[in-house]
Parts: sequence; C-alpha cells; structure tokens
Amino acid sequence: MAPRASLPDGTQDWLVPVYNAALFAQEATRQGVDRRQLIKGTGFSLKDLEDSDTLKTYDQIVALIDNARRLCPLPGLGLRIGRDQSPTQWGILGYAMMCCKTVRHMMAMLIKYHRIAASMAEFYFREEREFAYLEIRPPGVLHDALATVVEEHFSSVISGMRLLTGRMDIRPTELRLSYAKPDYARLYGEVFGCPVHFSRPSNTLVLEKKWLNLPVTNSSFLSSQMAERICAMQLKRQYVEHDVVHRVRYLLLEHTSTFPDAEEIASILHMTSRTLRNRLHAQGTSFQAILDNVRQQLAINYLEQTDLSVDYICGLVGFNDASNFRRAFRQWTGMNPSDLRESRSRSAQPVSSSPR
Repeated sequence: MAPRASLPDGTQDWLVPVYNAALFAQEATRQGVDRRQLIKGTGFSLKDLEDSDTLKTYDQIVALIDNARRLCPLPGLGLRIGRDQSPTQWGILGYAMMCCKTVRHMMAMLIKYHRIAASMAEFYFREEREFAYLEIRPPGVLHDALATVVEEHFSSVISGMRLLTGRMDIRPTELRLSYAKPDYARLYGEVFGCPVHFSRPSNTLVLEKKWLNLPVTNSSFLSSQMAERICAMQLKRQYVEHDVVHRVRYLLLEHTSTFPDAEEIASILHMTSRTLRNRLHAQGTSFQAILDNVRQQLAINYLEQTDLSVDYICGLVGFNDASNFRRAFRQWTGMNPSDLRESRSRSAQPVSSSPR
C-alpha cells in the first residue's frame, strides 16, 4: 500500500480577505506589471481584486504575493507596501484600531482580530520588563515569499502606530528576522530606524514599553466597542465559511482512492450540490479548485517524500492517464513532475512502499 502523504498543516483552512492582495496588485501595477501576469496561476480573477467581500485561500494569496515579488522591478516590495499603508486599508480592524485608547489597546485588538485584515501569519505579543515583543509566525512554509510577507506585516504595524498616535518618532529597539540578509537591506533601516538582525530563530519586533502607553489621537470608547463587535462578526464569518472548505478537503483526503465528485460530497454534507456550489463560490473557490489543490499537494508530497514512480503517483492522485497528469501538474506548478523531484533536495532518505 502506498504511504499516505499528508497536506501541510496550518494553511488549508486559512481564508484571507483580499485587502493585502489588492495592495500588492496596486503597487505592482504602479511599477508597470501587467495585472494579467500578476494573477496568472493564482486562482484570482481581475474582479476579485476589486471585491472587498472576496475571501481567498492562503495558498492563493501567497501565489499572488510571490508573483508580485518576482515581477516587480523595485526591491523590498513588502517594505514599500507596509510603509505606505494606512489603517484605513485594513478594513473594519483598521477602524477599530483608530478608536482604541492606547497603542497597547491597539496591539490587543491586532492580536485578537488580525485575520480579518488579511494577515498571512499568527501574531504573538508579550511584555517583559522594559520591552515588548511582537512575533509573527507564518502557518506554513512560504519559501521565497517569506521575506516579502514579514516585511509587509512589520512595516505596516509600525506605520499604523505612527499614524494613529501622530508620533513619527516611534522606533523599534531592534528587528530580528529569520531569513538571510537581502541585497536591499538598507531599506530596512529607512523604514524601521533600528538595528536589524538577519538569520535569527524567529521574526520578532522589539519595542520599548513606553511606546505602548501613547494615546491614539482620535480614540472613542463607544465606537471602539461597536467596531470590535463587527470585528468579531467578521472573524466568525471567516471561520464558518472556511469550515465548508475544510470539510470538503477532509472528505477528499479520506477518499483518495476514489475522489468523490461534487454530488457525492454534497450528499455526505447533507446539502444539495447547488448549495455546496453556492457556498464555495461565496468564498471565492469551487469544488474543482479544492480537488485540484488536494491533488496538487498530494502529488508534490509523493514526489518529494517517496521514490514512487511518476506513473504510479499519477494513479494515486486520481488520474487514469499519465500524460493528463503531467499536463495538469505543469498547469499547477509550471514544471514537470520529474523536474520537481530533481530540483528539490530531500532531507530524509526516500521511502519506497509500493511497486515501481
């Protein structure tokens, strides 16, 4: 029996509003990038970038960010976008933070509701002695997009603090980053104004606690309460809607030997196929898109973690014809299955558990 390749944890159920994707698209367009090239292979339509109610999967947002990083001629894309952001571009969370009493209150709101503002990582905040530490941890491996995501997250937080307090002199004590020093490292100094350390164990922004006590310029207690209630409703919506995606993916993974069609999945979920289609469409995806993503991730895992032949993997991921599998794989990844296997080194010895 073939080993069961599991999907990466943490991202398959993470739905993301398009706020950040739209900002990346705007900056890419400003730098002369054709939007049709920007969305190529991402599952986005041009209309999606204009609809604030659209939710996309984590992988789709990463694909668009990575396209923008690759296509934009100017370096430090995440820094440029985060530096120029305003909390008004964070949706209802931005408004809630504008109503907060202090920076500390802002941080509490950010930690609790960051997902509704299109974050691509979990936020962790702690205070120790005279310093405060804001750490971000992406839920999955971002590869080449990691630096861009981390740059945008940290620079937008600092930008928001400065704008909402009117204190442009706010400076972190230091910035610790998990990736190697890029060629454009000088931009970090311009944006953050503090020592920056690369190749560290975590991605952490260190602040003096004195900054947390700064008042927000236009705070409003009653408006803050109202805004937080809306934030809670929006967060609940994202979790409810991603539950459908999670259940469809789970059922497909549980039946990889047959890969049930949409009618069968809808029946298992006690709904009509039309209802399933509408609920998936409402969050910017479809049954076919989920099925293709499951097949893609399983194929990648089999190629990277086993020494099974490409023809054998073809059958494991639901293809009857190897040429169709190779064609689909090229559409998903831009390369042939054999090229992927050759280009990515594996840290462990491959496992062989079935006939070649």
